[in-house]
Amino acid sequence: MPTAQVDGSPRLTAQQVAELLGVNYYTILKWVRMGYLPAVRWRGPRGKYRFRLSDIEEWERKQSVGKL
Repeated sequence: MPTAQVDGSPRLTAQQVAELLGVNYYTILKWVRMGYLPAVRWRGPRGKYRFRLSDIEEWERKQSVGKL
C-alpha cells in the first residue's frame, strides 16, 4: 500500500488515505487545504501531497478519542 518510505515512515497518496479512512479522494484534499489533515507537499511539477502513515494513524486516533 505505501508508495515510498522517507525517514523510516511509509508515505501514502491521497487516494490511499481516502481508502484507508473510507472517504472520498476530494475530501482528503479539502481536509489538507483546511489544515485538518497533516500532509507533505511532494516535490515535482504537480505538487501532489503525500501522507506519513504514522501521522494518519495518530490523526485517526485523536479523532476517535474525541468521539467518546
